[in-house]
Amino acid sequence: MSDISKNNSLQPKKQPNQFTPNDWHTYYQQVLEYPQRPSTERAVALLKQQQLMEPAATVAVDCGCGIGRDSAWLLEQGFSVFGFDNAEQAIEVCLQRFVDQPHAHFMVSNFADYQYPEANLLIANASLFFCPEADFPTSWKNIVTALKSSGIIHVDLLGVDDSWVNDPEFNVSAFTRKEVDALFKNFEIVKIKERNEDGTTAIGTAKHWHSFHILAIKR
Repeated sequence: MSDISKNNSLQPKKQPNQFTPNDWHTYYQQVLEYPQRPSTERAVALLKQQQLMEPAATVAVDCGCGIGRDSAWLLEQGFSVFGFDNAEQAIEVCLQRFVDQPHAHFMVSNFADYQYPEANLLIANASLFFCPEADFPTSWKNIVTALKSSGIIHVDLLGVDDSWVNDPEFNVSAFTRKEVDALFKNFEIVKIKERNEDGTTAIGTAKHWHSFHILAIKR
């Protein structure tokens, strides 16, 4: 999913200050110009260190892919990319954007229903916390199962102090640091960054952010 989320299990429920359909069209056009995230670059660099890059055989899953900000770069790096998002408009953009890419596979889905392929790399940038709490255990189990041994994962999770956690307009999953560590008990955590501060969303709405950004290797 893209930096701004929309609805259902990947995205928060609509608020009065969120985008209209026309706003979303404008936003998607703007994001087309955005480069890949540094976290995705770091994940690929770590995968190369693990010597798991095999041309045309290295699979990456982009969870909540949005319009393919990271997927585009992963395809350039030689990955077979499988992406999903529950925003139909975003997937429509991906299908048009990557129509000539034989190793690009995109579909409308959510974390709970997606059939994850066996993967060397899995990213969930600004998306996994929109998986509802009731769906998270099964979704996480499927993610971990799909990732190969020595595979790389980068995910963003919300902490319990985040302002969305107790907001009835949002349906998110949130964790303490101890719970995050438990989720990654079968991983070697390479980098974890915790953010707990006031800030804004991508559309300028004020909020308190409490988040964890985790890069890890499956063991």
